[in-house]
Amino acid sequence: MKTEEHSSDSIRHSWKEKSMGASSNNSGNVGMTRKKFTHPICYCGAHAILFESTTSSNPNKLFFGCSYFKTPSTHCKYFKWLDDLINESGYTVVEVQKMEVHGRLKELEDKIKEMEIKLYDGIHGRRYTRQNRCIIMAFVIVVVGGIFITALQPNRM
Repeated sequence: MKTEEHSSDSIRHSWKEKSMGASSNNSGNVGMTRKKFTHPICYCGAHAILFESTTSSNPNKLFFGCSYFKTPSTHCKYFKWLDDLINESGYTVVEVQKMEVHGRLKELEDKIKEMEIKLYDGIHGRRYTRQNRCIIMAFVIVVVGGIFITALQPNRM
């Protein structure tokens, strides 16, 4: 049986509002031991990310999916409804919000790493291109200079 703090509506509301100040009433949990929160890991080995369903059968329902779910690369098709995860573990709204923030942070870290690699490749790629141009220009100048000097010297036959 769900309590107010575990209801899908309250989680969805807090998720949409992005309000970390929202608190839940934990007085019923005093003295209870809950297992410590562990972020879901998808079959790829990455942290699963929280998504919102856009289907007509489950509108706005939250679920965890592979962090590569919305990328062009293949993904492991990990899927778990947030409501099911909450019912299994007894998470609070705040814990779910932390989980969402952690998932988003992981996604942003991955994007930053990807952008750093592209930037590094771009900078070093241009440097090598400039070096190659300089080498080619130096070679052309030497060849043209050699031809010019040879043309200026009197024939020695």
